[in-house]
Amino acid sequence: MSVQKAFKFLIDQYDFKYGFNRFSEFNDFLGPFDAYSFYNDYGCFTILHAVQRNEMEYYISQEFSNRQDILFEIKISEQVFKIMKKNRVNPLNLFKRDNTLVAKFIADEINKNGVFFGIKVKRN
Repeated sequence: MSVQKAFKFLIDQYDFKYGFNRFSEFNDFLGPFDAYSFYNDYGCFTILHAVQRNEMEYYISQEFSNRQDILFEIKISEQVFKIMKKNRVNPLNLFKRDNTLVAKFIADEINKNGVFFGIKVKRN
């Protein structure tokens, strides 16, 4: 499932905005790297897709930006990995193209707490 489709609920139900960036390099590695960002007034959640390796990394930041130093402010990939492992989900699936497990976790967190990874969420 595509990133846009897996996280579309953030836009439809919670009034998040969507931003996309493509970077030719990241942390001295050559790309392409696609960055899918979902953001509101309280923060930005970004999925970085290393296209050639088909791996995902997860980040949060204060805001959406086209600048890597702002967009990739805090890496949360290990946090996501630990949460999924605690929930007894195969963590190796997290870093592949299918983000449905992460999207489900985020939806559950929003429903329980009104926040995910420190980003406050308001329902439409």
